[in-house]
Amino acid sequence: MLRPVEEVVREAELIVRARAVPAPPDVRGSAGTVHLRVLEVLRGTPAGPALTVPGELAAYRPDPGRRPPYREIDCVGREPGCGGCFARRYREGGEYLLLLKGGTPYWAPLAPTNEEISGREDPWVAWVRARM
Repeated sequence: MLRPVEEVVREAELIVRARAVPAPPDVRGSAGTVHLRVLEVLRGTPAGPALTVPGELAAYRPDPGRRPPYREIDCVGREPGCGGCFARRYREGGEYLLLLKGGTPYWAPLAPTNEEISGREDPWVAWVRARM
């Protein structure tokens, strides 16, 4: 069952803006993981300046018609057809708003817990801030 996005925001233990970056030289070859450099902490305390999550760097075209509040993941761009419960594709250099629980953004199926954003003033960031 799809959880209300307001509930997902309330339950997130850590909320950060982060940028998808290439793996550091000492962890190259760690296939199946994405590295994200923390740019801003909105809630909680990250374990360090970067996060590593399961996923892949890939090119995709986000759904241009989406407007916050997002009720579910981008089923057009990041997870075509919503075949998976989680969007695990990240664009290298892309910025994301991550809503984490238990150290992962993959805790609320189909919820927008790792949405690509345009920066600190993105409408999705503003919507989430207003509900914290």
